[in-house]
Amino acid sequence: AYEANRPARRRASTPTRPPPPDPSLCNSTAAVDSASSVSPAFEFQRLDSDGDGRVGLDDLLRAELFASYAQPVVERVFERWITSSVANPTPRDATTRNNPATIDAAGFASLRDCARNKTRTRASTRFWFQIVDVDGDGVLSGHDIKWLYDAVYKDDGACVSLADLTCQIFDMAGADAARGGGVDLAALRESRLADGIFNILCNHDDMLLRRSTAEFSSEHAVPM
Repeated sequence: AYEANRPARRRASTPTRPPPPDPSLCNSTAAVDSASSVSPAFEFQRLDSDGDGRVGLDDLLRAELFASYAQPVVERVFERWITSSVANPTPRDATTRNNPATIDAAGFASLRDCARNKTRTRASTRFWFQIVDVDGDGVLSGHDIKWLYDAVYKDDGACVSLADLTCQIFDMAGADAARGGGVDLAALRESRLADGIFNILCNHDDMLLRRSTAEFSSEHAVPM
């Protein structure tokens, strides 16, 4: 009798959530857990929170692709990407001109590819050189390296020193190239370690974990 007269237990209300991105855009079932297995369209849909088909700087800062990049570096990437020949190889249409500070799905896919393989083309190598050439004087110098180093949050005693980082970058670029106070784009290309140099300077995981020069050389072309 007691059980029959017992009031029904209320179900806890479940908060409403926005629908997840369309799984059909994903390359694999594990894609949501691994940035390397997420298709560009899937990741773009997650970032495009207002559904207008474009992403801005705030959206890009949430991208898994740039999770290990300091905010000032992402800001430089964004600012230069929306005006670069890599992002806009053809004249921009009226829609793009009306939204100069945003990136569409195709542009995001190109940026993601460019960020994953920074030296895939001469244009992409030039783009990333412009990112690390902070003062725009045409050479990667100690001043530029210091700016990129200072942009990263660091725990005391838990990261490579600025002096060691600068030495590693110049060693990778070639001692002869760095004697004049900096490394230009041509010297960086000749070193065959440009991709590694860009990753060390832009990706703070590579910078702070003291990765060895040899890890960035597919042909073991490591200056000694």
